[in-house]
Amino acid sequence: MISKELQRAFGAAVREARHRHHEYLCVEHLLYVLLDDAYGAEVLEGCGVNLDSLRGRLERFFKEDLETVPEQAGGTIQQTTAFERLIQRAFTHVQYSGKEEVDAGDILAAIFEEEDSHAAYFLRKEGVTRLDILDYVSHGEAGLPEEETVRKPESDEEAEGEEKSKKRSALEA
Repeated sequence: MISKELQRAFGAAVREARHRHHEYLCVEHLLYVLLDDAYGAEVLEGCGVNLDSLRGRLERFFKEDLETVPEQAGGTIQQTTAFERLIQRAFTHVQYSGKEEVDAGDILAAIFEEEDSHAAYFLRKEGVTRLDILDYVSHGEAGLPEEETVRKPESDEEAEGEEKSKKRSALEA
């Protein structure tokens, strides 16, 4: 039920947390390794995320905000409750959507439901929303199509009529 790529990403997130001497496996560790995952990076870039900028934000977060444990401590890394909720939400989303397995796109969409996480905050700072991720995962594109402006209206009445016809809902798009 988990894609092989995502299984590798989970393993990489644990290794990343261990390498940085963190006691807890966080949502941010998973987001960090998804930057190097082929599909995760594709989704993020498709939604307009600057991967280098996001990587820099996460690096600063790891250095400045997460406590490290001494190297010799060698304890086990524990998942945060936010990490566990993230996984549960991704599985629930996949069950309801009729997909066969959880992949990086599902994880990225689930991150936004952890509203207080730094990972969701960093993604929002990059200008991406949960809807952008879901659009890309479902249709291969993010956001609504741009509307074209063809000509300038000649009268106020014509401008009003044209303004009404330009506004489209997401459903119409």
